[in-house]
Amino acid sequence: MRKFLLLIILVTTLYTVSAQTPPAGTFTRTTTRTYTLDETTVVKDSTGRILPYAEWQKLFQSGNYNLRWKTTGMKIRRILFMR
Repeated sequence: MRKFLLLIILVTTLYTVSAQTPPAGTFTRTTTRTYTLDETTVVKDSTGRILPYAEWQKLFQSGNYNLRWKTTGMKIRRILFMR
């Protein structure tokens, strides 16, 4: 009886473990990108106007504005939004 009970526990454990793993051929990819914000960074406001570095830097440092990244195809745009 004890061997039968151990067999049931083993089968249940293996079934539970196999249910936790994703199907073969599926995976999740996480990509982290780092961008440098400097004088060459092109930043637009919500109306589409390109802001000079000194202007958007002051706005960003004030804490009332935030940069959002928008990617369209191969282009990455940074847009300054008011919080």
